[in-house]
Amino acid sequence: MTKKRFKKLSLDKSKINDIIIEFCQINFNQFKLKEKKEINTATGQTRYYIEGDGIEFTTDFYFRNDNKTSLQPIGSGEAYNNSLKLCEFIKTQCEFTDVTSVSFSTNINKEKVEFLIEYLNSIKGVELVKNETVNNGYGTLYQFNSNIGDKITLTYYETTDKLLYQGKIMKLYIEVKNLLEGLVNSQNIKEQYSKKLNIDKENIENELKELLPNSYHKLHPTILDFLYDSLVFSKLQIPVKEYSSYVFPALKALEGYIKILFGNNEIRVENKLGFAKIVNGKRTPYFITNGTNKFKYRLNKSIVSINCPKTCAALEECYNYFNKNRHSLFHTDQILCTTTVLTRKEDALNIIYEVIELIDRTYNSINQ
Repeated sequence: MTKKRFKKLSLDKSKINDIIIEFCQINFNQFKLKEKKEINTATGQTRYYIEGDGIEFTTDFYFRNDNKTSLQPIGSGEAYNNSLKLCEFIKTQCEFTDVTSVSFSTNINKEKVEFLIEYLNSIKGVELVKNETVNNGYGTLYQFNSNIGDKITLTYYETTDKLLYQGKIMKLYIEVKNLLEGLVNSQNIKEQYSKKLNIDKENIENELKELLPNSYHKLHPTILDFLYDSLVFSKLQIPVKEYSSYVFPALKALEGYIKILFGNNEIRVENKLGFAKIVNGKRTPYFITNGTNKFKYRLNKSIVSINCPKTCAALEECYNYFNKNRHSLFHTDQILCTTTVLTRKEDALNIIYEVIELIDRTYNSINQ
C-alpha cells in the first residue's frame, strides 16, 4: 500500500531540495542534507541522505522517463518513520492530483508564435516533444511537456494567423497565458474560456470591481487577469478531487503584486532567484524568518531599504500569506514552491477571496 501511495507523482524536480529543507525545518531542531547518490540510471533511482536531530535516514526518488516521480521510504525504526513522513510531506504538499482543463484560440502572427515557442523552449524543465504539420499541411502542432508531468498542445494555422491552446491549468498554462497577455488581446481569450465554462464574463468583472474598490482601476492588467481566472474557476460546479488549480492564478497575482511593491521602491526581483539577490556570490533572501518563529517572515533589512513603513508592512503580510499557500508550478519570473493540497472547494474559495482582500486592503493602506 505504501509503495502504491507514492507512485507516479507530478512533482517539480528542481524544487525537491527546497521541499526537503522545509520538511526538516518543521520537524527537526538541527538537520543536514548530505550528498545524494544515483543508484540506478535505468530506473532513475536516486537516494537522498538526510540527518535530523542526530538520526540519519534515506529516501529513494525514482525520476521516471514520463516525468513522473515515485518515492520509496527506506530503513527501519525511527529512520523509516522519518523517511515515511518525508514522503507524506512531499505528496501532500506538491502533488497535482486533479486539474481543470481549458482550451482557447487567439489571432496571432507567425513571428509572435515563433517567439512564444522559443520562450517555452528556454524554460528549464520544459521540453518540446512534438513538432509536426497537421491538417494536410495547413497547421503546425507543438507539444510541450514540463518536469512535473504537465502537457500542452499548441496548434498554429499560418493562413489564418490562429493559435489554438489545449491543456490543463498547471505550470505551462500560466507560462503561455502570461506571455500572451503582452502579445495579443487577452479580452478575447477571457471571453472564450468563460463561454466554454459557461461563465458570464461581465458578472465576473463586476464582482472583481466590487471586491477591489480601492485598487481595481490602478492594478496592473496582468494581476487583474489572474484574479479574474481564479474567480472564473470558483464558479465552476464540477466536482473534482483537488482544488489547488483554482487558486494558482490568485497566488500568481499576489506574487506579481509583491514584485510590483518592490519595483516601486527600486528593488528588482531577479528572474530565477525568487525573492532574493546575489550578495558576495551567495543567494540572499529579501525575507528572513522572524526570530524563533520559523513560519513568520520579515524583511531582511540588511539588503532591503524601504523608507515607507506601510509598504514594509504590506510586503511582510503579503509574503507571509504567499509563503503559507505557495505551490511548485510556475517558472515565469518567480517560482512558487509548495502548498497544501486542497480537497475542499471551500478552502480554495477562502484563499481566492483572502488574496483579493489582501491586495486591495494593503494597496489602500499604502496609498492613503
